[in-house]
Amino acid sequence: MGECLRDLLSFAARLLVRGGRLVFFMPSTPDTYSAQELPSHPALRLLHNSEQLLTSRYSRRLITMEK
Repeated sequence: MGECLRDLLSFAARLLVRGGRLVFFMPSTPDTYSAQELPSHPALRLLHNSEQLLTSRYSRRLITMEK
């Protein structure tokens, strides 16, 4: 998963125009979630991080980043 997200962020940083947004779902577990798990890139800033509970053990996060 980590390598896939790094590739996605690098691709977005290269191809998005200034002000362009990257939006993606990221699997998560509510019990062990930490903000340090979120991917980052120097050319992108985090705008939104919303959680959707799927079950008592699993959730997904909708991540929105902007160039």
